[in-house]
Amino acid sequence: MQSPEPEETAPSEEPAADPAAVQGVSVDIHPPHGPIRSWKDFLLQLVTITAGVLIALSLEGVREWSHYRTLVREARETLAREIAENMKEVNIATR
Repeated sequence: MQSPEPEETAPSEEPAADPAAVQGVSVDIHPPHGPIRSWKDFLLQLVTITAGVLIALSLEGVREWSHYRTLVREARETLAREIAENMKEVNIATR
């Protein structure tokens, strides 16, 4: 009796949903070294995970804030330049 051949599947044409997979970065997640035996172990795991998530969200917020500050600076520079050009046109037209 022959063993069934595994079916070959064509690679998916859809882009990867995970940005880390697109960039070739792998995430290495480690399970706890042993079972959680007490409330202290549980709370330690919970605090560790919560701290990691809060750090990640904080860093993302700082990155977004920096990006928006750059946009605001560029917008102010553009507005100042446009106002100066308009003032020159008004001064030339009123001479």
